[in-house]
Amino acid sequence: MRSATLFVCFAVLLVLQTAPWANAVSREDVIDQLRANVDSTAAYEMGNETELVISSNKTTCLQCSDNDCGVKEVLVGRLSMPGDILFVFGILQDGESGGGGTEVTRCRGAIRQVCRTHCLYVAKWQADGDKVTVKLRLETDVATNRSLVEQYASASGFAVYIPFREILVGDTEVPVAEARLAGFIRLWSEVKYNFAYFDKIPDPDWDKALIEYLPQVQNAQSTLEYFRVLQKCLASLHDGHTGMQVDLAGDAEGPPILVLPIEGKAVVVKMTETPEITAAGVKVGDEVVSVDGRAVSEILAKDIYPYISASTSQARDLDSYPQILFGPKGSVATLVLRDGDGTERTVKVVRDSHGAGVPPLYSPSRFEERDLADEITYVALRSFGSNEIIGEFDRVFGKISKSKGLIIDVRGNGGGSSGIGSSISGYLTDKELRGDHISTRQYRPAFRAWGRIETWYSSEIDPVEPVKGRRPFLGPVVVLTDAATGSAAEDFLVALHFAKRVTLVGEKTAGSTGQPLMVDLPEGGRARICTLRCTYPDGKEFVGVGVIPDIEVHPTIKDLVSGRDAVLEKSIEVIRGMTVDSTGTKQR
Repeated sequence: MRSATLFVCFAVLLVLQTAPWANAVSREDVIDQLRANVDSTAAYEMGNETELVISSNKTTCLQCSDNDCGVKEVLVGRLSMPGDILFVFGILQDGESGGGGTEVTRCRGAIRQVCRTHCLYVAKWQADGDKVTVKLRLETDVATNRSLVEQYASASGFAVYIPFREILVGDTEVPVAEARLAGFIRLWSEVKYNFAYFDKIPDPDWDKALIEYLPQVQNAQSTLEYFRVLQKCLASLHDGHTGMQVDLAGDAEGPPILVLPIEGKAVVVKMTETPEITAAGVKVGDEVVSVDGRAVSEILAKDIYPYISASTSQARDLDSYPQILFGPKGSVATLVLRDGDGTERTVKVVRDSHGAGVPPLYSPSRFEERDLADEITYVALRSFGSNEIIGEFDRVFGKISKSKGLIIDVRGNGGGSSGIGSSISGYLTDKELRGDHISTRQYRPAFRAWGRIETWYSSEIDPVEPVKGRRPFLGPVVVLTDAATGSAAEDFLVALHFAKRVTLVGEKTAGSTGQPLMVDLPEGGRARICTLRCTYPDGKEFVGVGVIPDIEVHPTIKDLVSGRDAVLEKSIEVIRGMTVDSTGTKQR
C-alpha cells in the first residue's frame, strides 16, 4: 500500500513481482537481463561522479579502473519488473556482485553497498518522461562513506540500503556468529515495537519467539540456513506484508510446470512443453497426488507452510503450491498424477525450470484492453507498479466512456502504488470516494513505564478525487478478483466497493496491505515488517480475510481443461443485467 499521506521510498533488493506464484527472479537473472540491454559503455574512475542518461530497458556499462575493492564494472540500467526499477550493480573481479534496484517513481536517489568491505555507490536521479538522468558515484573511502550515509539516511526521497554493520565499523571485522545474533535481535526488536497485527496471531507473546529462535540462529551453518530461520520466525506472524525480502531458493528448483490449488487439489495449470515434458505425458488439469513418494499435504504442512508469510489461507496456498515440485537443481522428480477419470500414473521429470522457464498464469503485460460483446470494454490491470499504467488507461478512456459497461480485471495484481489505483478510480466517479481507514501504533516509553495502555494513531488515507479535465465514466463497472489480488490493488477495490460503485466478481483477495518497515540484516539480508492496519472506511476488516466479492466464482478443473474463463463469463452476465443511476451508484 502507498498513499500520499504516508509516502515513503520503497526500494527493491532484487525484483518486484506481480503475483505470489511467480518464480523468484534471482540476482543473476537481473544482471543477465541488464547485460542483454547494454547500449553504451564508458570508462569510470572510482570516487568520481559521473552523469548518465538511462532510457527504459537500457543499460550503461561502466568499466572501472583498478581499485582496492576489486570492482571490475558497474551496470546501471532500468527494467520493467513491473514497475520502473533503476538497478545499479557492481561486478567484482571474482564474479561476485553487489547493489540492487529502486523504483524510479518513488525515490530520487539511493545509496547501497557494492561489496562486503567499504565500497558504496550513491545514485541521484531525476526522471523526465522516458529519460532518467542519473548522477552516480562509487566511493571506497570509509570516512567519506560514513559521511554519505549520515547525509542521505534521513533525506527525503532517498533509499539507503546497506548491511547495518560494515560501513559504520569500517575495516573492523565482526565475527559471523555475532553478526547473525545481532541481526536477529534487531529484527525481533523492530517487530516487537512496530508490528501492527499482534492481535491476529495465535500467540501474541512475541517474547517467546526470542527464546525459540535464538538457538536456531546460533546453530545455522550457512547464510541460507540463517535466512531460512528468520523466514520461519517472521512467517509465524501470518502477515503478507511481513517477511524476508531475499531469494531463499538456494539450489532448489522445479520442472517447468506450474501447479496451483484448484478445487482443493494441486493441479497442473501451465507448463513449458519441452521434449521431456511432452514425453512424460504431463497435461493441464492433471492432479499432483505425490512427489518423490510423499503426499502433497505432507510436503505442504512440513516443508512449505511454516515458511510462508501470508495473511490468509488463500494467499498462502497460492504461494505454496508452486513449490511442491521443488528439489535440488538437476534432480529427477517422481510424480504421481491423477487425470480427470481418476486414473493414476507415475512420471519422471527433471528439476530444471531455469532453462525452460515456467510460463506465468496471466499475460506478463501489465495493461490489456479489448472489446467484448454488447459494447462492453474489458481492461486488465495486472500491476500498480508504474505510473505509465495511468497513461495507458487514459489513452483508451475515450473508448471506455462510450461503452455500455466496463470490466476491470485485477486478478494477479499484487499491488504497487495505491496512488495509481486512486488515479484510475478517479475516472469512474464524479464525487470523492473514501479510502482505507488506517491505524498505526503510538509507542511512548514513559506511558509504558506508567502502565498505560498503548495508543494508536488513526485516520483515513486521502480520498479518491474525480479525474480533472475528463468527464468520468458512470456506467456499470464489474471488477474481477482472485487470491493474487493484493496490497495496493486491494486498496483500489476498497474505495470503489465501499461506495457501491462497482460489483466484485471472482474469488477472495489476498487480504494483505499496509506500510512495511524495511530492516537491513547482515550478509546482505533484508526483511519487512507491516506497521499499518487498514480496514474499510467503516471499520470492516479485509486484512486477514480478503476483500469478499459480491458474487463468488471459483474456477474448476473442468474450466481449466476447456480453456473457459468462468469468472469473466459471469461478469459479462452480471453487467448485462445492471443499470447505473446518475450518481454512479451501481444498481442491479
